[in-house]
Amino acid sequence: TLDKVEQAYREALHARPESKPTPEPVIINQPSLAVPEVETVGVSIPESSPTDTQYDGQQDYVVTVLESMADNGPDEIMASENRVIVRSQMRQILEMEAPVARPLVLQRVCSAWHVPRRGMRLERHLNNLLDELNFTVTLQDGVEVLWLPSQDPEALDFFRIPADEAGRRAPDELPAHEIAVAVRSVVKASFSLPEEELIRELTRLFGFARTGSQLEASMRNGIAMARMLGWVKLADGRYSR
Repeated sequence: TLDKVEQAYREALHARPESKPTPEPVIINQPSLAVPEVETVGVSIPESSPTDTQYDGQQDYVVTVLESMADNGPDEIMASENRVIVRSQMRQILEMEAPVARPLVLQRVCSAWHVPRRGMRLERHLNNLLDELNFTVTLQDGVEVLWLPSQDPEALDFFRIPADEAGRRAPDELPAHEIAVAVRSVVKASFSLPEEELIRELTRLFGFARTGSQLEASMRNGIAMARMLGWVKLADGRYSR
């Protein structure tokens, strides 16, 4: 039941790992509200700029600007003398963009070093460096979302929308908690609205002109999270506070 899911989630969230320095992932057991993954044809969203409505907690996504490094390929980024530099870059990204998906942190670092692709060896090296930093983790659909120690996922009070293409995150890079904040804000501003309309507005807010199965699944997971946290409720096919 949803109560048992929520209780298990809360117990996992507040658990403290015994090992250092990397905390154990906090596994978010999503309630069974999201529809199964199915292949669907993308549905067009009207080509308008993000809604003029300024919702509670809405912010522009600020992308970390890292110094451009030597263009010498993976060997340079993996050199022992550059470990401190790479770790510092990762720390900058966490401080600027948390909560942030782990793959996005690695992508930002690789871009600064002009490395377009991450092989298994480089991926392992970067993850080992990242794990030396201090952060907490939530896990959603197999993707780790990294949080600053000062951030409480259940107390998150903002969501970020792209100010430009660089600030647009992929569907699997959107933290469910952040989508949940957007759900709460949109529902609060609308008083009540059906799921289809809610998903359409969320899709527009997070910078997408079309919705497909993966994006819709991410939006539904965010809606499920908002319900699990008690931020919105569903009655007669409509969401309200």
